[in-house]
Amino acid sequence: MYNDRLYYTNDNFYDKGKAPNIVCLEASDGSTVWSRLAYRSASLGVIPAVANGKVFLPLPNGFNVLDAETGELLGIDKKFYAHGSQFGVVFQYKNLVIFPNEKSNGDYSYIAVDISE
Repeated sequence: MYNDRLYYTNDNFYDKGKAPNIVCLEASDGSTVWSRLAYRSASLGVIPAVANGKVFLPLPNGFNVLDAETGELLGIDKKFYAHGSQFGVVFQYKNLVIFPNEKSNGDYSYIAVDISE
């Protein structure tokens, strides 16, 4: 939750873009504030990280960065490069986002990214 709003993703990526796959809801009544189709997101089904007025969705080579108020795509933040696209669950601690990364040999590592900027 961020500023009394809930953010979530779903797996509508597999519906060939016919429905939004990231949604922002008012926590008080569950009404939709905004929804959109996240660009090339490999993060569907994870909890987005939200900090400093921005929503971060993992991609294999960075984050989709959305405006938390409007859902507008602000750009792609390429602070990291992941070898796999199986992010699983994203954890957020303050301005640090931590998620598992599946390597090409089947092993997992963890990536931690500071999103405070």
